[in-house]
Amino acid sequence: MANLNFMTCELVLTSLEFQNWLKTNPTVDLIYGDLTHECAGGIAYRFKAKYAIFATTPWWGKYNDILGIPDDSSSTESWTYTFPFSAGPVASFLDRATNAVMNVFEYLVSSTANEEKYSKLFNESLHLANDAPSLKELEANVSLVLSTGNYISEFPRSFPPMVVSVPGMHVYETSRKLPQVGN
Repeated sequence: MANLNFMTCELVLTSLEFQNWLKTNPTVDLIYGDLTHECAGGIAYRFKAKYAIFATTPWWGKYNDILGIPDDSSSTESWTYTFPFSAGPVASFLDRATNAVMNVFEYLVSSTANEEKYSKLFNESLHLANDAPSLKELEANVSLVLSTGNYISEFPRSFPPMVVSVPGMHVYETSRKLPQVGN
């Protein structure tokens, strides 16, 4: 996933359309990122803009590290990175341990393997004169996190004011008729 995020960011930032837009010296007040928010952080830094994340999945442990939220031992995720997923409604000890280790692994991958690539990309495509901060610094500068998680998919936990729960934001207000398939 990390490589896909980088390739998508690189495609956008190096595109002729984006580079021509940069030349117009636009005024940008807010950059909005989603699950792959590294690119949004770089653009926000370039424009000294506020930056918001739409967290489209249940709360990831990495957000605690990024945003400086203390770990809550009662909120060790019950969902798991292991395949196949746990058979029961409650994850086993091994599933929870794997989940905890995967957060550390993800952090190490993003802070080592991707750091140089993003730094070079941001410096060159956003014309930062070798001034790009680390990914962790960019992510920690987020102003708002819209989180789609809710009490059904997550454990209760305390969040700082910048984290706003918006469960069901992706659900349509009116239903659409399902298409007919076969007989």
